[in-house]
Amino acid sequence: MNGTYATTEAETRTRVLIVEDMPWDYKLMQHELVRSGLECVTHRVEAESEFREALEEFEPDIILADYNLPRFSGMRALRIVQDLGLDTPLILVSGAVTEEVALQCLQAGATDYLLKDNLLRLGPAVEAALESIRIQRAHRKAEDEREALEMRMSAFADSTADAMIVVDADGRIRFWNRAATSIFGFAVDEVLDEPLLRIMPERLHAQHRAGFEAAARGGPSGTLSPRRTTGLHKSGVEVPIELTLGSWEEGGERFFSAVVRDITERVEAEHECALLSAAVEQSSNMMIITDKDGNIQYANSAFETITGYTKEEAIGQNPRILNSGRQSAALYEKMWAELLAGRPWTTEFINRRKDGTEYQQRTTIFPIRDGEGRIRNYVGIGQDVSKERTLERQLRQSQKMEAIGQLTGGLAHDFNNILAAILTNAQLLAMTGPPEWAEEGSELRDIESAAWRGADLIKKIMAFSRDEHLDLEAVDPSEILKETVGLLKRVLPESIELTLREAHAGALVNVDRSGIQQILLNLATNARDAMPEGGTLTFSTLVSGSGAGRSETDRDPRVEITVRDTGVGMDAETLERAFDPFFTTKAPGKGTGLGLATVHALVQRHGGTIEVTSEPGVGTTFTVGLPLAEPGEQRPHNPEPLRNEASAHPGKVLLLVEDEAPLRRAGARALERFGYRVLVAEDGKQGLGLLEAHREEISLVVTDLIMPEKGGSELYEATSAWKPRPAFLITSGYSPREVAGVVLDDDVPFLRKPWNATDLVEAVHEALDGSQNSTRVGAP
Repeated sequence: MNGTYATTEAETRTRVLIVEDMPWDYKLMQHELVRSGLECVTHRVEAESEFREALEEFEPDIILADYNLPRFSGMRALRIVQDLGLDTPLILVSGAVTEEVALQCLQAGATDYLLKDNLLRLGPAVEAALESIRIQRAHRKAEDEREALEMRMSAFADSTADAMIVVDADGRIRFWNRAATSIFGFAVDEVLDEPLLRIMPERLHAQHRAGFEAAARGGPSGTLSPRRTTGLHKSGVEVPIELTLGSWEEGGERFFSAVVRDITERVEAEHECALLSAAVEQSSNMMIITDKDGNIQYANSAFETITGYTKEEAIGQNPRILNSGRQSAALYEKMWAELLAGRPWTTEFINRRKDGTEYQQRTTIFPIRDGEGRIRNYVGIGQDVSKERTLERQLRQSQKMEAIGQLTGGLAHDFNNILAAILTNAQLLAMTGPPEWAEEGSELRDIESAAWRGADLIKKIMAFSRDEHLDLEAVDPSEILKETVGLLKRVLPESIELTLREAHAGALVNVDRSGIQQILLNLATNARDAMPEGGTLTFSTLVSGSGAGRSETDRDPRVEITVRDTGVGMDAETLERAFDPFFTTKAPGKGTGLGLATVHALVQRHGGTIEVTSEPGVGTTFTVGLPLAEPGEQRPHNPEPLRNEASAHPGKVLLLVEDEAPLRRAGARALERFGYRVLVAEDGKQGLGLLEAHREEISLVVTDLIMPEKGGSELYEATSAWKPRPAFLITSGYSPREVAGVVLDDDVPFLRKPWNATDLVEAVHEALDGSQNSTRVGAP
């Protein structure tokens, strides 16, 4: 029967706490309690700390304590109970003790004293103690209630703000308290034995007589409900009052009581409240008022508009009905800590409307105190800031993307210089080394191929993060599709099956290679997210022509690239917004809403079209239409190695300005290999000095666009007044359009990094010839 502290059984039985160090004696007491028929649950302790804990958690109805224990004693337990102000009866139990000690224990406050060799008396002693304490408690409760009533009546009589007036059967005033003097202005001696109607406006006399008659008809004693009326002040000013009439008989005589309350302030307050209520009801901000436990007592019209709950549905509920589960428990703990301390709390919640949709709400909550400073209510004012936060997130996202673009641009500039040095030196080694070095599959060709792939990777990153210049060329779409599918096989989960179907009959498309690959990768990522359990992702191509197209957009011949998944699909509403920037159906933190928007923008910049069809539970199909290119427009992605050839301009003096030393050396070697005389400068400042020193000799300035000391644009501007002006060839990983402050004439040739020896030599030849038709050199 040694039960736990809190069980259903323990709540319906007498809880007996036994202070005993001997388990056998404890068992004997348990047995005796059961034998005596007492319905109880027991708990044993033998140390003071356990005893204190049990008093708080076990909450015993009675205590049985051994008089003397090795670590504790019954008398010590008795003093603890008394110090805590508990009235729990305590019976001392001992093996042997004198009558004198037993008497001292009883005088100290013990309920009874038993010897362990006479436990037959334990059951009756416990029942007697419990009955005694029940009687004592009932007496104390009755006494406390009587004293409380007397105190309330005394306080009421001494401090009431209401006028208390007693009138006899003839309607004359027999009692008048101080509050009556305060309300009506008459002293007691001015109104005693005077008719009550003296303090009523004459126009209301008949109404008040009827009220007294109704109170009299209520029987020997009766009371009428309070009603509003008007009293008359000694000065003649009318006073709005609330009047309660009652009647009773005493000694065969009938008396009437009139309890009068001055409601002037209430009437004024009600007028103010009516104005405030109208303002609150018409406010666009929601407002709720709760009791001190947080249960809603009032909600305005904006609450209904914002949350979807009616006032009737909300009143009596806790604001937790709006909880989306997106806030942490720590937030609510901090909020309540502030509110219970009497301080206002302002924060933003992600709440859930009645229809299940979420919205962001900025909320200010503050406590309302009564006249004694105690918190009685809480007021919550909320504003739906979903649109504002969406705009802020879009702005932050835009700023983040701009920052990424700037960071990526800086990294791309350095990587392009590194790749250009690798590509150029690899070609130069192929020129001077054994023939097998230049063969397909050789170490040098693999180095070149890897470098070109690195260059494409840089273009992909830059295209994702900023409005990258499109480098259009005629390419076979099957080449891009195969490369993309190969990449996706390494990154998509095995649960997604990849399929490639081609039917384009050798058609070429005029596109930016990295831009189209980004389109395909974004669509594949979208498809992956739509197939969390796996599925099939199919890429296919088809040539469409005039009259054979699927829609009005297919009037001109083009290649259609189709990306089809078997995912969850989209409903009509989602489909309509599929390409909207920052729109996403993914969970917070899982998507930016820029993937399909980027796809749409890139397709349009290519002069193409994109269409999407979808059905929930079936899948989604994107069809990208790209303009055809002439076969002659295609150029190799990885050109053949450069061979030793005679320079088209032998002996010409060139100035190469490049801040990256490895690239500067590689470029100089390549140009000197073809018969040019090359002067080198590590920045624009040094290059300008060489230009001024060798003005008559230098035929072409090959300069990087961006350098720490005077970039290529500044170098170009510094020679604007020279006659004749040397020719310039600008080279950079950036397009000049993308660099703030760069001003170049439209006919200045431009070579994009990373370049190799082939690119550089051809660009120099064409720049010296004045040609602007090369696919590698052109106006920026």
